[in-house]
Amino acid sequence: NNFKRDIDEVTYLMNIIEKISEFNVENNSKELEKNLNMINRKNMKCVSFGKTSNGKSAVINALLGEKVLPSSKGRTTSCFVSVEGCNNIDEHFTDSVGQSHEIQQLQSLTNEQQKDSYQINDLLRVYWPRHKCRLLENDLEIFDSPGVDYTKENNEWIDKYCEDADVFVLVLDCTSTLNQSERDFFMKVKRKIATPNIIVLINKWDTTDDDSEDEKEELRKQYFETICGFFKSDLQLYKETDLFLSERIYFISAILA
Repeated sequence: NNFKRDIDEVTYLMNIIEKISEFNVENNSKELEKNLNMINRKNMKCVSFGKTSNGKSAVINALLGEKVLPSSKGRTTSCFVSVEGCNNIDEHFTDSVGQSHEIQQLQSLTNEQQKDSYQINDLLRVYWPRHKCRLLENDLEIFDSPGVDYTKENNEWIDKYCEDADVFVLVLDCTSTLNQSERDFFMKVKRKIATPNIIVLINKWDTTDDDSEDEKEELRKQYFETICGFFKSDLQLYKETDLFLSERIYFISAILA
């Protein structure tokens, strides 16, 4: 992990040096500051990203081992939520002004279907005991976001909270495919990070249970070709081998985990 982080930091520094040589630093101070923050950050930042109702929150709940974030059919998450580990204190969350709340309130206050839910530009921070989730023992911070197709304003906040991640987890619904908003987001990320680390989860795979094995295999093949084409042709990433790419694409059923 330390070696990987060192390599990533060198990559970020090279990106910064390149940008300084090409652009006026004064006019790009915000972008420079963001890159420096990425280098100095202690936690590894992992962002769950995708369209509304693809199951982003369900994926995070599966990782945590409990239903912490609101998750249901239709539009659910109304604001941005980060989850990080804590020691020797009860699970809780803080709102955008730093006030602490019991974790039980999170279900209603971040649920878009509730009239008193938080607004789209709010960032809530969930503190979850490390002993309940092994991933959080390694200083990992997980971000949940409203769907990329939520509103045009939401896309601006996605840029603010998500585009500087160390790991991007793209959650897709197995009944749909990449949309233009998702493609555009990763094109912007690629312009800022030379080699973004992207993992793709094809969720709700349980909905194919009634399909034949041949039909499932054909669907896997279609997804693999679409995603590989986007990575290799559009993003100019992961050109090593298809086997390497196959280790970044997973077919899951988060709600059953």
